[in-house]
Amino acid sequence: GDMRPRIARIVSERPDLVVSGTYGFNASDLAALRAANLPLLTFPATQLADFRRAVLLLGDALDAKAPAKALVTRLDDALARARKRQPKQAPRILLVYGADAGYVYTSGGGDHVTELVEVVGAKNAARGGPVTKRVSLSQAVALAPEIILHVAPDARFPTETKAKAFWRHLKSIPAVRHDRVYLWPDNSLARRGAALPKTVSNLSMLVGGVE
Repeated sequence: GDMRPRIARIVSERPDLVVSGTYGFNASDLAALRAANLPLLTFPATQLADFRRAVLLLGDALDAKAPAKALVTRLDDALARARKRQPKQAPRILLVYGADAGYVYTSGGGDHVTELVEVVGAKNAARGGPVTKRVSLSQAVALAPEIILHVAPDARFPTETKAKAFWRHLKSIPAVRHDRVYLWPDNSLARRGAALPKTVSNLSMLVGGVE
């Protein structure tokens, strides 16, 4: 009766396996799936260690152990190469997940994107506090990031030109003054997937280009 429509549809399909990350917002959905006696594979999905574990668990569940191990190996190799290429001075990056009137939404750390930023030799300029954090533009000025990185295109910032236009009046921010406002071209940085090793390499090149 009170089951959410999308959960009811999943139950009606009687899938062989349901795979989900565990987040605060989907606890009731997962409980409904368990109550329906569906085969459910869940795992944390915040940090890089969670991604490794998820890949290997999926490899076991889908009889694809070799490809899963190969992906984890490619990721670990990319991370090792990125660590070797770290710049001597770690630039401060402000990660932007969205924007509101006078505010941007960023990360206080504890997520895989901050981990990647640190692996490639940079610093999360807004580190400290909750994973999802609202920062006013005046606070962004005070943080003085040397790079502003929009982690994925969205309705407000579909292109890098739009992202740069949002910041252009704040010339006191080093990233704006030196034209280092970037938009990641897809969602491969925001969402972990098979492209993550390549994403690590591209992020390493972006950070290295600041020196």
